Amino acid sequence: MKNIISPVAEKISIAQNNNSGSDIRDQIVAYFSGQPLRKIQVRSFFIKTEFERNVLFWTWLVPYGCVTTYGEIATWIGNRNAARGVGGALHRNPLPVFIPCHRVVGTKGHLTGFRGGITIKKKLLLLEGRKIIKNRVRF
Repeated sequence: MKNIISPVAEKISIAQNNNSGSDIRDQIVAYFSGQPLRKIQVRSFFIKTEFERNVLFWTWLVPYGCVTTYGEIATWIGNRNAARGVGGALHRNPLPVFIPCHRVVGTKGHLTGFRGGITIKKKLLLLEGRKIIKNRVRF
């Protein structure tokens, strides 16, 4: 197993047969050249709560070039009033870009809350072809 150390998760195990370190590196290089990432197989997360696990799973499903809101993810996990909790869970995302928390925006498309900073979030969304006007994503 290849272990990746993260400030949030003590260890994330990536299935060795599907995701070598060079494959992950190649995917990141391709992503920054404008190509979508392939979904990597994440064997297990050492995340604190089931809520965080659910938030990260639903965020992982948001396709390249698409966006959703914190409130929509809260609804998908069965707690429509947990948008702020979704934001907190995404702040602790151990695999940014692979679990695309940059694709989650505030109500009405506002670019809010991103551990890497709003400037990076904006650049990632622009890379994926989203239109952004005055720090709001066009739906």
